[in-house]
Amino acid sequence: MLTLAEKLLLIALDDQTGKMNMNASQSIHYGLAGAVLMELTMQRYLDYNEKDKTIHIPQNIECNDELLNDSLLYLRDKYYGKTPKLQRVVQTLGFHINWHKKHIPFVERLIEKGILTKDEQKVLFLFTKNVYPSTQSGREDSIREKIRKAVLSNEDQEVEEQIFSLIGLLKACQIDKQLFSKDEYKQAKEKINMLMKKSPHGKAVSDTMQTMQAAVMAATTAAVVTASSSASS
Repeated sequence: MLTLAEKLLLIALDDQTGKMNMNASQSIHYGLAGAVLMELTMQRYLDYNEKDKTIHIPQNIECNDELLNDSLLYLRDKYYGKTPKLQRVVQTLGFHINWHKKHIPFVERLIEKGILTKDEQKVLFLFTKNVYPSTQSGREDSIREKIRKAVLSNEDQEVEEQIFSLIGLLKACQIDKQLFSKDEYKQAKEKINMLMKKSPHGKAVSDTMQTMQAAVMAATTAAVVTASSSASS
């Protein structure tokens, strides 16, 4: 089974070119931070206090997933003895993922599973960069179809917790639009907003997801503003 971070990356990477979706390029590391935190929270490795929107990081507990555990240990060291605000944790972990290229191990895992492959692409005829086209588009198609069904269906149906969280992260990273046609998106946007306000998994999950979205969006906006200021100076 794929983690939330792996599913987010699959959708953010173009199947054919292996490049990161342009809308996600500034936000994917914060989206991945949100995905990791949601996964750790769902698996009870982190405790979220919905009243004051803080994260409690238990000591002496390790996650059985190596990549998730890497983030858990980082946060434990960073916030030892503290209960930081969720938004602050998203920003901190997102910066850590971006600075240390912590998205790469998730990509490598998808390569090991035979879902992605690694290619090199020339840039300005002088440099090369790695791209990760899909070798099993069916896996991503299945995820996309679950999202589309959850969002576009008029039937009263149960939405998987991981799919619900993925929808929220896609919205926060501003790549939810690419899953729908132009005509579908108006309906999809309204349904997504409704889902986020009224989670099928309870108030705590809904509050967590809304706070996570706000944190990802705030962190992304700050990054864009900083980049723009640096470019103009």
